[in-house]
Amino acid sequence: FVWDVTNSYSRQPIDTLAADIPDNRQDVNVFSTGLDALLPLSVRQRLSFRPEYDRFYYEKTDYDNQQYILGATWSYQVTSPLALSLNTNVNRTEYEENDAYQDTTMVGYFLGIHGKGRRSSFVANLGFTDVLGDGIADRSGYLANLSWTHRPTRRSELSAYMGSELTNPSRVLAQVGIDPELGIGADQQIDSSVFRAETARLSYNWQGARAGWRLNGYWDDRNYGGSSGRQRTTGTQLGVNRPLGPDLSASLQAGYERARLTETLFRYESYTLQGSLAYFISSKLKVTLTVSDTRRTSNID
Repeated sequence: FVWDVTNSYSRQPIDTLAADIPDNRQDVNVFSTGLDALLPLSVRQRLSFRPEYDRFYYEKTDYDNQQYILGATWSYQVTSPLALSLNTNVNRTEYEENDAYQDTTMVGYFLGIHGKGRRSSFVANLGFTDVLGDGIADRSGYLANLSWTHRPTRRSELSAYMGSELTNPSRVLAQVGIDPELGIGADQQIDSSVFRAETARLSYNWQGARAGWRLNGYWDDRNYGGSSGRQRTTGTQLGVNRPLGPDLSASLQAGYERARLTETLFRYESYTLQGSLAYFISSKLKVTLTVSDTRRTSNID
């Protein structure tokens, strides 16, 4: 099994439609811990589980919440390069400070296809998600994503991802905190909504013996519905990494992001500089410290 613990702190806007001034920023802390467990059932079958707990704290707004997540996957190796999987994921969100925000349960079911060649591999998932809650209208929608990886050489990797799913703002923050290379979420509107997120990413990674670099581009479309409309975001990141010793490595990443809301004239651009240190306590235990600074400009003073 693999156990992970992540704590992510950032300054997020209270209202993404307002001017980016100190009074429109709040401290946001995301604590996340989860366990990946694998149980082989036979030569061709295996069962995996991931229980996860996330805690979200917002300094000025009352959207503090806890999320309890359980994912399960049964996979079957049809042939050497092809596998099928049945997957389910349950996400329970409980708000702590305001009874006006309804606790919700998101339940996802999807079928997965996994393929692997000599230099390329892919994973495709297709299913649906139900959103259930007391006092709110139940909602359901499709879930679909496709990821592809190609290794042109021993040291390089080209990867692509595209997907569409129902999610919530806190979930997006947790995903970016766990994997900062996702990029999306530097300016996330915080509320209790459930919305559809459509995402596409393309990245190229080269890793040498003494240093490596990564170029990442992404596109994101969030459909909030109603008068909020859609938020469309594009961005790019360039990162370099270098080992500092047998147990220590460092990385530096610069990013640019541009977003606009389709129902208004609001637009913004942001610039991010991020540094990380990773220390390998053992072959199975790693500690990572990441610090980033984001500056934003918009067409609203």
